[in-house]
Amino acid sequence: MLSLAAEDVPGGIDHFKRLTEAWKARRADLVFECAKERVMQMPTMFASVITGRNRLWLPRLLALVKGSERTLVVAGALHMVGPTGLPAMLRQNGRDVVRVDVTGE
Repeated sequence: MLSLAAEDVPGGIDHFKRLTEAWKARRADLVFECAKERVMQMPTMFASVITGRNRLWLPRLLALVKGSERTLVVAGALHMVGPTGLPAMLRQNGRDVVRVDVTGE
């Protein structure tokens, strides 16, 4: 990951801008496209850092949401999209997932 960042600083900045703009626009499809680009470039790192963390977090999150109280989960954008994203994994386990707008807009 560091090698990629050092080799293509302008490309990394562009990728980050596209990712944040997609997130602000509430375009999960575009965030997922950014994620897929990184998976292609760094499959092992992505599998470990994003998908692996999601799988580790899932039992803890399911334990948190067992009660009737609402639970807020905050994680990075790449943890929230695609079939191995936290919302998809929670839905696969029978949980309701609601996106909350915290921008105030």
